[in-house]
Amino acid sequence: MQYRKRLGDKVAEQRVFQAEQKVLRKKYKVDIDGTIKVQKKPVLEVIIENGALIVRIILTIVAIILIGIAILALTYMYIAPEVPLKEVFIELAHQLKGGS
Repeated sequence: MQYRKRLGDKVAEQRVFQAEQKVLRKKYKVDIDGTIKVQKKPVLEVIIENGALIVRIILTIVAIILIGIAILALTYMYIAPEVPLKEVFIELAHQLKGGS
């Protein structure tokens, strides 16, 4: 019965679309039934959406850079230069597992 459900959904979507078109025809005073009006998003809404996307991307890049700086600071500033990096990570993994 999944086929009927999909068919019913398509019919419901078509009815909603026709109702929206009826409202738009009345709003813009269009008498022809075959005419379809396309509503565009307001410019402010587009600017806000794109601005939010750009801010998210910038914050992600900044977070990645800060994480990289933190890793470099932990490995190079607080560890004696003669200790190889591999040993540091082995010791860190051992401590995280709960060993002493």
